[in-house]
Amino acid sequence: MDDARTVRLRDDSDDDETEAPPGTPVIFLDIHDVLCLSDPFGGHFAVRAITHKHSRTNQVYRHLFHPPAVAALRAVHVQMEGRVRYVISTTWRLHMNRNHMGEVMRLGGLDFVAGSLEQKSRWRTVSWPNQSRLQEVIAWLKRHGTGRPFVVIDDSCSGASLVTASNARSGPFAGRVVLCQQEVGLLPEHVEKVVAALGRQFEGWPEGA
Repeated sequence: MDDARTVRLRDDSDDDETEAPPGTPVIFLDIHDVLCLSDPFGGHFAVRAITHKHSRTNQVYRHLFHPPAVAALRAVHVQMEGRVRYVISTTWRLHMNRNHMGEVMRLGGLDFVAGSLEQKSRWRTVSWPNQSRLQEVIAWLKRHGTGRPFVVIDDSCSGASLVTASNARSGPFAGRVVLCQQEVGLLPEHVEKVVAALGRQFEGWPEGA
């Protein structure tokens, strides 16, 4: 594995991966309390590590992500045979570019996520003042998501705005939201719901909605 200090961190627009085929499923992925429980290291440490401002970089990457949560997400990826792309919705996206994020994932044992991030500016939801997580996801889907199955994996705190939408019996988010418990993260029992959501077509919002 290359040392992070020797890796050239490219700009978001400098991508060399293959574009996803039309209809490729999308996972909107939060990190805090989903994959990272901040025990002992959280997002602040990840930012410092990837920008070479932490003296224990390798230790940060080794303990950044919760192994059971990583295993659960990997199970989803395997069941989908790798035919999925990830869009990062966590607040970490405000402090890293696409290639920073990819390197953090790769060095932290989430290489399958790093290799399947959405391209260019689509790799993350856009953060707007006073916008909720639900509104940020909707904005991405309206612009890029027509015809692409999706699921939102978040935690019960940052994803609070998703609760009503996920509990609705019908509508775009019905059956497409997985909210992880704080300090617990993604669990094996979440895998089936995530895979089921990714197997359901999403046609997009009705015109004018």
